[in-house]
Amino acid sequence: MLRAAPQFRTTPIIICTALLRAADELADQLTDPHIAIVFKPFDIEELVQQVATMLD
Repeated sequence: MLRAAPQFRTTPIIICTALLRAADELADQLTDPHIAIVFKPFDIEELVQQVATMLD
């Protein structure tokens, strides 16, 4: 729903989830370059790297 509003189409989104199966089912909807998925349990450095990548 966030992506439906023009002013938010390029807002970076990082999804932190343990639900690998659900992420696989939504894979075709998560191809936007402004969306990243970090799977739990994750290393804090991995999350920091994703945030840095999204802000570039």
